[in-house]
Amino acid sequence: MSNEFKQQGRRTPLEPDRLRSEVADCTGCGACGNICPRDSISFPPDDHGFFKPFINPDTCIGCRACLNVCPILHPEKRKRKHHVNKHYYCAWVKDSAVRVSSSSGGIFTPIAEYILRQGGCVFGVRMDGGDSPHVCMAETPEELVAFRGSKYLQAGVGDAYRQVKAELKKGRLVLYSGTPCQIGGLLAYLGKRPDNLLTIEIICHGVPSRTAFDKYLEDFTEKGREKRMPESVNFRDKRNGWIYSQYGVAMSWKDCPESYSQLGHDLFLSAFLSDKLLNKCCYSCRYVGLDNHLADFILGDAWMIWKYFPHWDIRDGVSAVITCSERAEQILRNISSEIVLKPVPKRLILRHNPALMHHKELPEDREQAFEILKQQGIRAYLKAFPPQPPPNPWKWRLTHPFRWSLNIVVRVYEHFFLKG
Repeated sequence: MSNEFKQQGRRTPLEPDRLRSEVADCTGCGACGNICPRDSISFPPDDHGFFKPFINPDTCIGCRACLNVCPILHPEKRKRKHHVNKHYYCAWVKDSAVRVSSSSGGIFTPIAEYILRQGGCVFGVRMDGGDSPHVCMAETPEELVAFRGSKYLQAGVGDAYRQVKAELKKGRLVLYSGTPCQIGGLLAYLGKRPDNLLTIEIICHGVPSRTAFDKYLEDFTEKGREKRMPESVNFRDKRNGWIYSQYGVAMSWKDCPESYSQLGHDLFLSAFLSDKLLNKCCYSCRYVGLDNHLADFILGDAWMIWKYFPHWDIRDGVSAVITCSERAEQILRNISSEIVLKPVPKRLILRHNPALMHHKELPEDREQAFEILKQQGIRAYLKAFPPQPPPNPWKWRLTHPFRWSLNIVVRVYEHFFLKG
């Protein structure tokens, strides 16, 4: 094939593993696949279940566009052109149904619905049953529902960046929500930050392995369920509340009872939070540090906020919101009637969301951990690497009696004297 290309005066195709070998810390952001003029790049999972680029030498024309667009190889593509002032908030949506069905305070939904009301479109991640999550476009409020909630797996980008570019060219307002590395990949692909593009990045703990989730599902098969994918997966079910990290994983199965297991008892969450099964690039993440976040909004959980404001209505979730542009501030003003927005000191957000500032250290026994997982299953893995126990809510209540008592008094006062 290479001789044929040389005879035609064209460049030699790149080797199939060229991107994997040259970009050691590849995030699988999808910028290379979207910019390839011949669709020569696919993203099959590697040995640990993470999407990595593979070049088809039969169609590759050797243009090197994939290498030139990579935000990991070209750090300048990950830098903002000017300093931005950030503002820090705790917030939640007033619609209780939206709030309960969201991972934290549900702030994504009113932002996205505002974009739709302006005639725009929204790109987010949906997960159909146990299949891998993927990025897609929504143009109606009904389609936004699938974007709610955390998907603790790597999402396939597909041709989403091309779709974003096409919608931007039409002059539409576009909102893209994803991980920090996906935002970096999108901006690298576009080559600029268009005025009609708004971005949301989630506070990312790291991307866990699909292999771990598959082993998790195999464990359900051993419990008597037929070997098949669940019809729905909710990684952040809040039936027991959000406060004190009391969420759990709920899955529904055809002709089988729903399964639910809370944090501290759920095998997949325990494996994920052990921090040994993350994508390798997560241990050297280029997007940690406040100056390296590229989105207009940063959204996550306002963890431990109950310690500082116990009288707030926090049981069903509170979002940590960081605005990184004037456009983001303007949108919050435009949706102010739909949300509760409370400015907070910067330290309250950063202290309890360390992933904003620091990445995890690469475990020396990571390869051993994957070997045990793949050969012996998820229970053997957790036996070999026991997880840290989740926080005990009663320990906090007993060690902070004044705050807990104050919370009760304030809530009773609000209920009887401030109702309506």
